[in-house]
Amino acid sequence: MPRIGRKVDTCPYNAATQTLKILGGRWKVVVIQLLLTHKTLRYSEIRDRIPDITEKMLSTVLADLTADGLIDRDERKSKEPKVVFYALTDLGQKTDILIAEMVHFGSHFNV
Repeated sequence: MPRIGRKVDTCPYNAATQTLKILGGRWKVVVIQLLLTHKTLRYSEIRDRIPDITEKMLSTVLADLTADGLIDRDERKSKEPKVVFYALTDLGQKTDILIAEMVHFGSHFNV
């Protein structure tokens, strides 16, 4: 049972928990994997490569990853419609080994 007033920072697993908060969910790792492979993609290119994701969910995932500093959003103003490109930040690039290990671990299960 947690003690009242206990700070999360004192937990030795806080960093792992934070990582799961940032990368958790069905689609975040998928988007990061796409950007690790393709470097820079437009919104529509990401959407087309993940056919099962809804527009709303993709927008939410991209906003979350941008807010967490893992991807950059580059909106280029041109004639309608606007063009938005996404690419991994330096921090986002550092997820490559972690995601490769997740893929390796997951390959042991029949999914």
